[in-house]
Amino acid sequence: MSWLEFIEHLKDWLHASATWFEAYGLWGLALLAIAESSFFPVPPDTVLIPLVGNSLDKGIGWTLILALVCTLSSVFGSWIGYAIGVWGGRPVLDKIVRKPEKIARAEEFFERYGAWAVAIAGFTPIPYKVFAISGGVFRVDLLGFTLGGLLGRGLRFFLVALAIYHYGEQIKENLDIIFMVSLVVVVAYAIYLVVRSRRARTIADPAEAGPADEGSNEEESTSA
Repeated sequence: MSWLEFIEHLKDWLHASATWFEAYGLWGLALLAIAESSFFPVPPDTVLIPLVGNSLDKGIGWTLILALVCTLSSVFGSWIGYAIGVWGGRPVLDKIVRKPEKIARAEEFFERYGAWAVAIAGFTPIPYKVFAISGGVFRVDLLGFTLGGLLGRGLRFFLVALAIYHYGEQIKENLDIIFMVSLVVVVAYAIYLVVRSRRARTIADPAEAGPADEGSNEEESTSA
């Protein structure tokens, strides 16, 4: 399978996943927000945006409800990620990140900023599950972890929802473009993970083969 075919298949899968969640409205948004914070790669913004854009006639109250549900569900999902980190420990994080130096930096980041690290992570487009699981691995204070998540996720989802509400007509006309841009970001991140994984395996293979090669060379020299 070529890279273009892979990207096309991944884009179709992401689009189908977001469409499936969107079909269930508020419940679908809540489920996606929970899943994204613990194991799923599709960000809840891909459902929050069209739900708000297609319900502008319901008023700002409904927009705020959508943002609130998305925020609370995401924080609930982060508890699942936190539990995965506590239960699985460092090996789980090693499988996700694969680079010890990045794990060390993440640990230092949590130690230095505590709950603020969670808040910053919750606001950025970086997959929140990585920080949720890291929080469990590094035993971040659960109360601070929760409050940081509420702050970061709340700021992000309320800003997105209110932006859609206030500029809804213009945005509604370009929902397909907005959705595709969101998918491109997710696809780009997925490609990055695949490339990084393949590169890590390529680097690891010679390292594993090295001792064996040295041993065979020593045997040849001894026999000679």
